[in-house]
Amino acid sequence: MQFGTRPLESPQWAGAVDSVGGEQLAWLARTMQREGVIAAFGNAGGAEFKGSVLPYILRGVRLLGVNVNNPVDRMKFLWRRLATDLKPRHLDRIARRIPFGSLENAFDGLLEARVVGRQVVDFSL
Repeated sequence: MQFGTRPLESPQWAGAVDSVGGEQLAWLARTMQREGVIAAFGNAGGAEFKGSVLPYILRGVRLLGVNVNNPVDRMKFLWRRLATDLKPRHLDRIARRIPFGSLENAFDGLLEARVVGRQVVDFSL
Protein backbone atom coordinates (compact mmCIF):
# COMPACT_ATOMS: atom_id res chain seq x y z
CA MET A 1 0.00 0.00 0.00
CA GLN A 2 1.23 3.47 -0.83
CA PHE A 3 0.95 5.92 2.08
CA GLY A 4 0.65 9.65 1.46
CA THR A 5 3.11 12.08 3.02
CA ARG A 6 1.09 15.27 3.54
CA PRO A 7 0.40 16.34 7.17
CA LEU A 8 -3.35 15.90 6.47
CA GLU A 9 -4.79 13.57 3.82
CA SER A 10 -8.38 13.27 2.59
CA PRO A 11 -10.48 12.15 5.57
CA GLN A 12 -11.66 8.55 5.17
CA TRP A 13 -12.24 6.90 8.55
CA ALA A 14 -14.40 7.61 11.59
CA GLY A 15 -12.52 5.00 13.59
CA ALA A 16 -9.71 2.50 13.25
CA VAL A 17 -8.10 -0.34 15.17
CA ASP A 18 -4.39 -0.51 14.44
CA SER A 19 -2.23 -3.52 15.26
CA VAL A 20 0.65 -2.50 12.98
CA GLY A 21 1.95 0.86 14.21
CA GLY A 22 4.80 2.65 12.47
CA GLU A 23 4.08 4.21 9.10
CA GLN A 24 0.55 2.78 8.96
CA LEU A 25 -0.42 4.42 12.26
CA ALA A 26 0.88 7.80 11.08
CA TRP A 27 -1.10 7.40 7.82
CA LEU A 28 -4.25 6.47 9.74
CA ALA A 29 -3.93 9.64 11.81
CA ARG A 30 -3.58 11.75 8.64
CA THR A 31 -6.67 10.15 7.06
CA MET A 32 -9.07 10.23 10.03
CA GLN A 33 -12.30 12.22 9.85
CA ARG A 34 -13.09 14.95 12.37
CA GLU A 35 -13.29 13.57 15.93
CA GLY A 36 -12.04 10.19 14.67
CA VAL A 37 -10.62 7.65 17.09
CA ILE A 38 -7.73 5.21 16.61
CA ALA A 39 -7.24 2.33 19.06
CA ALA A 40 -3.64 1.17 18.73
CA PHE A 41 -2.30 -2.01 20.30
CA GLY A 42 0.60 -3.28 18.23
CA ASN A 43 3.89 -2.34 16.68
CA ALA A 44 4.60 -5.02 14.05
CA GLY A 45 5.33 -2.23 11.55
CA GLY A 46 7.63 -0.42 13.95
CA ALA A 47 7.51 1.38 17.27
CA GLU A 48 8.51 4.76 15.79
CA PHE A 49 5.82 7.31 15.10
CA LYS A 50 6.68 9.95 12.52
CA GLY A 51 3.59 12.07 12.28
CA SER A 52 2.24 15.56 12.56
CA VAL A 53 0.18 17.08 15.35
CA LEU A 54 -2.22 18.56 12.76
CA PRO A 55 -4.73 15.65 12.77
CA TYR A 56 -4.98 15.95 16.55
CA ILE A 57 -5.25 19.76 16.63
CA LEU A 58 -7.28 20.52 13.49
CA ARG A 59 -9.51 17.43 13.35
CA GLY A 60 -9.67 16.43 17.00
CA VAL A 61 -8.38 12.93 16.24
CA ARG A 62 -7.86 10.78 19.34
CA LEU A 63 -5.20 8.09 19.66
CA LEU A 64 -5.96 5.52 22.34
CA GLY A 65 -3.35 3.04 23.46
CA VAL A 66 -4.82 -0.35 24.30
CA ASN A 67 -3.13 -2.14 27.17
CA VAL A 68 -3.19 -5.83 26.30
CA ASN A 69 -1.75 -6.83 29.67
CA ASN A 70 -4.98 -6.51 31.64
CA PRO A 71 -5.86 -8.77 34.59
CA VAL A 72 -7.62 -12.02 33.60
CA ASP A 73 -10.91 -11.03 35.30
CA ARG A 74 -11.12 -7.83 33.29
CA MET A 75 -10.32 -9.63 30.04
CA LYS A 76 -13.03 -12.23 30.70
CA PHE A 77 -15.51 -9.42 31.32
CA LEU A 78 -14.51 -7.68 28.08
CA TRP A 79 -14.63 -10.88 26.00
CA ARG A 80 -18.08 -11.68 27.42
CA ARG A 81 -19.31 -8.22 26.36
CA LEU A 82 -17.77 -8.59 22.90
CA ALA A 83 -19.60 -11.90 22.48
CA THR A 84 -22.96 -10.43 23.49
CA ASP A 85 -24.11 -6.80 23.54
CA LEU A 86 -21.01 -5.37 21.83
CA LYS A 87 -20.90 -7.99 19.05
CA PRO A 88 -21.32 -6.27 15.66
CA ARG A 89 -24.69 -7.11 14.13
CA HIS A 90 -23.17 -7.17 10.65
CA LEU A 91 -20.21 -9.41 11.50
CA ASP A 92 -21.15 -11.92 8.81
CA ARG A 93 -20.71 -9.17 6.18
CA ILE A 94 -17.29 -7.97 7.36
CA ALA A 95 -15.60 -11.25 8.28
CA ARG A 96 -15.42 -14.72 6.86
CA ARG A 97 -13.75 -18.00 7.76
CA ILE A 98 -11.26 -19.54 5.41
CA PRO A 99 -9.69 -22.99 5.67
CA PHE A 100 -5.98 -23.28 6.40
CA GLY A 101 -5.47 -24.87 2.98
CA SER A 102 -6.72 -21.68 1.29
CA LEU A 103 -4.08 -19.40 2.80
CA GLU A 104 -2.07 -19.10 -0.40
CA ASN A 105 -5.13 -17.82 -2.30
CA ALA A 106 -6.00 -15.55 0.62
CA PHE A 107 -2.51 -14.00 0.54
CA ASP A 108 -2.81 -13.45 -3.21
CA GLY A 109 -6.12 -11.66 -2.64
CA LEU A 110 -4.58 -9.46 0.05
CA LEU A 111 -1.60 -8.55 -2.11
CA GLU A 112 -3.89 -7.70 -5.03
CA ALA A 113 -6.21 -5.62 -2.78
CA ARG A 114 -9.22 -7.82 -3.59
CA VAL A 115 -10.11 -8.55 0.05
CA VAL A 116 -12.80 -6.60 1.87
CA GLY A 117 -13.22 -7.12 5.61
CA ARG A 118 -11.43 -9.74 7.68
CA GLN A 119 -10.49 -13.33 7.07
CA VAL A 120 -10.20 -15.69 10.00
CA VAL A 121 -8.19 -18.86 9.45
CA ASP A 122 -10.13 -21.88 10.67
CA PHE A 123 -7.72 -24.78 11.21
CA SER A 124 -10.59 -27.27 11.57
CA LEU A 125 -11.89 -26.74 8.01
